[in-house]
Amino acid sequence: MPRYPFTPELLDSIPEELAELYRSLETTLLDEICSRLNLAEQLNEVTVQDIRALRSHGISLAEIEKAIQRTSNISKRELDKLLNDVVERNQQYYREVMDLAGVTAPETLVSAADIAAIMAQAQREIGNLTRSMGFLVDNGRTMLDPARAYQWALDNAEMKVMSGAISYNQAIRSAVKQLADSGLRMVDYESGHRDHIDVAARRAVMTGVSQLCAKYTEQSAEYLETPYFEVSAHIGARDTGVLWQNHKSWQGKVYSTRAGDIYPDIYEVCGLGLVDGLEGANCRHIRHVWVEGVSERTYTDEELAHIDDGHDVTYQGKHYTAYEATQKQRQIERTVRKLKREQAAYKASGLEEDAQAVTARIRRLNKEYKAFSKAAGLPEQTERMKVRYELENTIEKPAKCDTIEKTSGGGSSVHTVGRIDIEKYKVVADKIQTDEVIITDERIEHIRERHPNDFERYAQYLSKIVENPDYILEANKPNTAFLLKEFVEADERFQLILRLAVEGDIPGYKNSIITFLKVEEKRYRRYLRTKKVLYKSE
Repeated sequence: MPRYPFTPELLDSIPEELAELYRSLETTLLDEICSRLNLAEQLNEVTVQDIRALRSHGISLAEIEKAIQRTSNISKRELDKLLNDVVERNQQYYREVMDLAGVTAPETLVSAADIAAIMAQAQREIGNLTRSMGFLVDNGRTMLDPARAYQWALDNAEMKVMSGAISYNQAIRSAVKQLADSGLRMVDYESGHRDHIDVAARRAVMTGVSQLCAKYTEQSAEYLETPYFEVSAHIGARDTGVLWQNHKSWQGKVYSTRAGDIYPDIYEVCGLGLVDGLEGANCRHIRHVWVEGVSERTYTDEELAHIDDGHDVTYQGKHYTAYEATQKQRQIERTVRKLKREQAAYKASGLEEDAQAVTARIRRLNKEYKAFSKAAGLPEQTERMKVRYELENTIEKPAKCDTIEKTSGGGSSVHTVGRIDIEKYKVVADKIQTDEVIITDERIEHIRERHPNDFERYAQYLSKIVENPDYILEANKPNTAFLLKEFVEADERFQLILRLAVEGDIPGYKNSIITFLKVEEKRYRRYLRTKKVLYKSE
């Protein structure tokens, strides 16, 4: 049987899927706002009258509400599934513990009422996210809902353009950067505390998971009539602070809930129940039942003393402990997420030069992240840097056929991938102009940057995916096919976004691959549950 119902690493990864969902909403709303600020096509200088005309058009509240509702619906379903899995894992784990101890396990360890109460509270917290969210601007003084954020950006631009000091693009750049730097925040109106929405989502999920795990642990200890618990351990545990604040000092050992027992007091040593102690804020440790004479320790004291060996590092002249190295990773991940919001917002606003400058910074940080993680011997957690919206919503115009040969002016070379069955793809668009599928060097670089090694390893699958997809799903942009393909023998699944060349596009455009990546089976199945299926292969 496993030593823990959940390893610290698995516990840390549990909320990531819902956090990604809210990052996706964040970028969707940024695009909805910023794309309406785009006057890049206007040849003449933008005037105050032009800005007022934009304001009169307003913003589509229906689209905003649709995106929010869709996120809310998906998050409720996914949270229910996730928490039900937590219940099943704990139930199975503690039945096995009781079997080893020679105790007959009850059919249900934790009552249905207790489980329902914990799950209902988690759902309320998740539901509150979209009801109390907005963008934080004016140096943190003002919280704006998405519709008001659009008006705020135009008001700022009008005031600055009227002053004659700066151009419209300069004014919009400032507003867009504030919105992107903020990202979606949620506010606790009782305390006034504000968090990024993905952080709040992670916390809501982890609160529910931790409460369920604690309930099973405590109930099982009662059945087994034991006051003892072993605490989990992981690389890079917090090694700062005094007493229980220093998690590395107490992780991986056995404790008692009784003072003066054969094992140390779990409350006094580990700070169980305190915000900075065991199972407190941002703590990845959990306790599980210890049966004296039956249970065996997961780590010896010697192994715990050396658990961080090889994970401290001196990098660019600065020394990092294992804990400090994990914090450095988190800091880079947060910065990349912020820059990706900027990148998406600048592109939507038509500020291409600014978007390109941010793209260069993202590339440099991605390289630094890889180099630092390798030096510290820590696994990369690139999923924490993703903004999922990019995968299906960032639509660029396909390259013209006359750019097949790279031009001296620096144009993007084009590579033919294969041909589609136009009849099959008519579920997406009626008037498809060509069956040819291409990919540009720029898109290849995009895939390499966002999904490292996927293109090098799996490019041979591209033609098979576009020619014979297993599924064509509804995408979030017109004339765009969201393809899924599973290669059963290789146990590999792929997602591909294809922009179709249709009537009304510039003559000579080809069907163009926007992005491509390998996906886990869980995500593949989730797409089939949550997206509209337009076509399924027989």
